[in-house]
Amino acid sequence: MKKRKINPISLKRAKIQWALLPIFLIAASLGWKYHWLGFVVPVAMIVGMVGGLLRGRYVCGNLCPRGAFLDRLLAKISPKREIPSFFRSSYLRAFMFAFLIGMLTFQISRDPGNIMHWGFSFWLICFVTSILAIILGIFFHHRTWCAFCPIGSFGALFGGHKRALAIEREKCVNCLLCEKVCPMTLKIASKNSNDLICNRDCIQCQECVGHCPKKILSLVKNPQGKESCAEESLPQAALQR
Repeated sequence: MKKRKINPISLKRAKIQWALLPIFLIAASLGWKYHWLGFVVPVAMIVGMVGGLLRGRYVCGNLCPRGAFLDRLLAKISPKREIPSFFRSSYLRAFMFAFLIGMLTFQISRDPGNIMHWGFSFWLICFVTSILAIILGIFFHHRTWCAFCPIGSFGALFGGHKRALAIEREKCVNCLLCEKVCPMTLKIASKNSNDLICNRDCIQCQECVGHCPKKILSLVKNPQGKESCAEESLPQAALQR
């Protein structure tokens, strides 16, 4: 049997995610007992938000510990159906952001002087949302949660215009392998006629780049700036069909 060749981009990303995976597993499974582990959560949030300002959703696709769990473990049992449009709704994103901030504030307010209680509160929010992510992944797609994750939505809103996929359209054979491997089930080649594909919810994992048999995709700094994405509101960018 011929051994399947793994492209360098996927291999590098896999190594990074396997290294990050224990962080999520240890924090999620033991944070209820060792509350200081909960502080992994705000660190991850800060990294995601700073990264979001600088480069959109790059952290989501490459450096998020929970994202590593979703891609490396949950993906093995997920049916990988297309992420329903409902989960990309701007209303759901706004609700989830407000709801989680409110719940976190309420939980911390129960014992604000206890720093370990803060750690437990962060862990609790992470644990509950991770259970939700697992349920959604089992029924739909392993990255469904990422469609409305508050930190990811922040990155999409404030930095999602800074990177775009460039495609040599005349060389495309419409095999759609790029869309089959996209963790966010975004439309890349099938419904785009431009040479620059701007989608704010691209997590910049470059799986499409690495799997393209014609090597005609590349992730580039958006040369036209924010204006080239101005026509795409946050949900429209994710729902570009």
